[in-house]
Amino acid sequence: MPFHGAYDESQDILVFTFGGVADVDDVAPFTEEALRLACQHECRRILSDFRGAKMGLSPKEILDLTEWFQDSGIDDRWKRAILVERQVGGFLVHETVARDRGHNVRVFTDQEDALNWLLWQSIH
Repeated sequence: MPFHGAYDESQDILVFTFGGVADVDDVAPFTEEALRLACQHECRRILSDFRGAKMGLSPKEILDLTEWFQDSGIDDRWKRAILVERQVGGFLVHETVARDRGHNVRVFTDQEDALNWLLWQSIH
């Protein structure tokens, strides 16, 4: 799945835009780029825009995502907004599992709501 990551200096957030089908082979490249940009810009707030993509992970892979992120360094010190076209099961399952494990992540269908939430309060 192609994605593009960039730092938005005006809002002090990392923005990732995804296309195609998101599958397990995309997790490592995304994580590496997110960590690289976070280190470079000292920023741990991410807007992941999946409106042009589809979730292609199995239920087990979705459940494993939070552990993968935690082990990689994208942990409870980060704030992650996931933007989707409509509320779909895989993204909501990830949100539930991540929040149950202390991660600060939410799924949104409205970009303005996602940005407001990301910028609303500081992170650890």
